[in-house]
Amino acid sequence: MSLGNRLRWLVVLVAASSLLTAWLAVPVPFSGRVLDAQGKPIVGASITPQGPAADVARSDSGGAYRAGSHAWPVGLPAQVRADGFQPAETRGGELVLHRWPWLAGVVVDEIGVPVPDADLTITAQGRRWQVSADSEGRFALFLAIGEASVHTTVTALGHEAWSGSAALQLDREATLAPKLARQLGTLTIITDPAGVNPLIDTRHLDSCQATPCQVSLPVGNHTVSVDDPVFVPWLASARLAKDGTVKVATTLVRRLGRLKVNVPGTGELALDGSQIGTGAFNADVVTGQHTLTYRSAATWPYRAAVEVQWQQATEVTLAPHPVTPGDPAGFLAELQAFLSATGGSFGVYLEQLSSGRTLAVGQDTSMEAASVIKIPVALYLLNQVDAGQPKLSDKVKLEARDFMGGTGILYGSAKAGDEISYQDLLADLIRQSDNTAWQALQRVLDPAKIDSFAAAQGAPDCHQLSDQCTARQAGQLLSKLGRGGLLSGDSTNRLIQLLETTVFNDRINYYLSGVSIAHKIGIDGNVINDCGIVYSSAGAFTICVFTRTADQPTGIQAIRDIARAAYRYYSR
Repeated sequence: MSLGNRLRWLVVLVAASSLLTAWLAVPVPFSGRVLDAQGKPIVGASITPQGPAADVARSDSGGAYRAGSHAWPVGLPAQVRADGFQPAETRGGELVLHRWPWLAGVVVDEIGVPVPDADLTITAQGRRWQVSADSEGRFALFLAIGEASVHTTVTALGHEAWSGSAALQLDREATLAPKLARQLGTLTIITDPAGVNPLIDTRHLDSCQATPCQVSLPVGNHTVSVDDPVFVPWLASARLAKDGTVKVATTLVRRLGRLKVNVPGTGELALDGSQIGTGAFNADVVTGQHTLTYRSAATWPYRAAVEVQWQQATEVTLAPHPVTPGDPAGFLAELQAFLSATGGSFGVYLEQLSSGRTLAVGQDTSMEAASVIKIPVALYLLNQVDAGQPKLSDKVKLEARDFMGGTGILYGSAKAGDEISYQDLLADLIRQSDNTAWQALQRVLDPAKIDSFAAAQGAPDCHQLSDQCTARQAGQLLSKLGRGGLLSGDSTNRLIQLLETTVFNDRINYYLSGVSIAHKIGIDGNVINDCGIVYSSAGAFTICVFTRTADQPTGIQAIRDIARAAYRYYSR
């Protein structure tokens, strides 16, 4: 080759080399978008072209990118990666990345309570992952593995282990529901005295509302305590092993404080309904809120609330209001206050037989008479006996419809077809408050005629069938009887003698020992009544008290208190 040709080829080679160098110095651009399987853009994915000095690009908020590569030969793929996604390659254009499988769930015990900080061990295809649940028992993680079946073991302190499997797929979430049975032991709690509600690990449990009790608890350390206003605080600890039993027992010490009560006399002093003396009081009592009640023959019942502090002295002076004899305005004011404090419905009627003067509260309210309604039956029967028909010796044949349970003796001792004299039925009616005698006498005498007789004597609201009357009208019937204005002398004496010998003497008679009282009680659930004539040394008076209160003891005590106050009022 000639020198000229050689020179020309040399120039061509130098030019080609320059062109190649220039081409390699200029990056080859390419672009595209990175999306997930749902077509949503993946932000921040890295696109790394192959080749020397490759520039790494990042996908923007729309998943788009633009990259350049100093690469030879042209067209080598770029690596695309994003957190939580399976890596892939691209030569540009649209690329779909698939998410690694997602495993999630909540660890709970056998009753559905989350188990915090449980440990999970996950294995698949020779690989192993470990993760801990959070404070609410939740766990979630990506597993950099394709479609596979994973085995999971879950453990937690104080619980039985759990194992389970789940199938994994790209772009899918697999869930596990580990249920770890608690390891339990039994705690027995005994206190003396029994019946307290202990705290177990600072909580009251439904399964141990009163000692002694047994509770199943998770293994480990537990505390048992008593924080009760009655007892000195107490605390004990116990450690339970799996299927083990631990007994905790203690004798509780009562919290005490000194209570001094000053009273004006020697009446009955009660603390929370229990009598503690008949005068002043000074002793240690259980701490807390208490109710003091003072009763005496010369005063109205007096109630006071007092709080006794632990290891402290409390002094209280009671100032009951006196019952002033012959002061009607004062008596009625105190009676009203007493009834309001007692609570309930009341009808009270008092009448001095010698003067006819009355004191009353709620006396015209129609109320259930209960067995007080038997008084008009007795009055009407004796009125008819005084008129000649029937005779007390005449017989009444009992019928099946006469028999009525409740008070009385005939229901259990007689039978249908038995014949009993009017005299005996009358005695059972008044002394025993016999319901069967009442039904038999009503039947043969006719309830309508009994009501008509009562109405003619000033008691139109006393009705046999509805068992209704007012305290005033029931009291006025007794007042007329006591004055001898209703029956003959013999019949009057007979009925008063029966009323004086009734077997029920827990109300008007209670505080008036040694006083002759002709009366008739009534009781039906929380209806407690008593009506009678009290033969005071200062003169006879009628008292009739109808009550409906929260419970029977309240009604009974109210009648006792009213009767004693009335006796004091009429004492001059």
